[in-house]
Amino acid sequence: MDGINAISKENGSKEYQSKRMSSLFKKVKEDGTVEYNDVNRYHGVNIENPNVSYHSGLIDSVMDELDPITMPYMPSDRAYKVYTEDFLTDPKNGDYDTVGILYVITPSMEKVEINRYFKEAPNGFAEIDESEYVKRKMKVQWDDLLSSDFKGIKEAFPFPMGTTGGMCCSVLCMWSIGRNCVSAAQRRQRDRGYHGNDDSRKCRRCRRECRT
Repeated sequence: MDGINAISKENGSKEYQSKRMSSLFKKVKEDGTVEYNDVNRYHGVNIENPNVSYHSGLIDSVMDELDPITMPYMPSDRAYKVYTEDFLTDPKNGDYDTVGILYVITPSMEKVEINRYFKEAPNGFAEIDESEYVKRKMKVQWDDLLSSDFKGIKEAFPFPMGTTGGMCCSVLCMWSIGRNCVSAAQRRQRDRGYHGNDDSRKCRRCRRECRT
């Protein structure tokens, strides 16, 4: 790789950028190992939004392991399209904290399965096995299902809501157990949007207090 500019040093490694091809970088590690990276070589494509491509250091790292650049290097006319999915298991982690790198369409239009999975870690992303990935995905799907169900309950029962996530506990009992757990008098009060006196404010099955 002729005609290079030294651009950085980090952890004993040195990185250079090609003058002739600005997207091409050379990294020389402390032990003398040399790696090349072309930032235009891979385009990430989220399967939920296939019309938009993106760049990711995680994709670069995985793909460089599978198909490393060697010299002399002749870039292809089209990029590798790397298909991914991501989701969020913990809201405190921002937009997403789990990534699946599923497969790639090579410049020769060949589909190659990858199926590698990652979760957010203190320093970037850590690889996980498929079973952990599936468990994390199922958790998100279950949480989405519950959110959808509770929204349906709220729309079906438009009366004053209590402390159980903004919903009368008697309604949650009916939803989760499949039968009414309050008396006929309490049902009539519920239908009128009224909880009555303190003696009628507790669900007889779940013993949780409804507060308006």
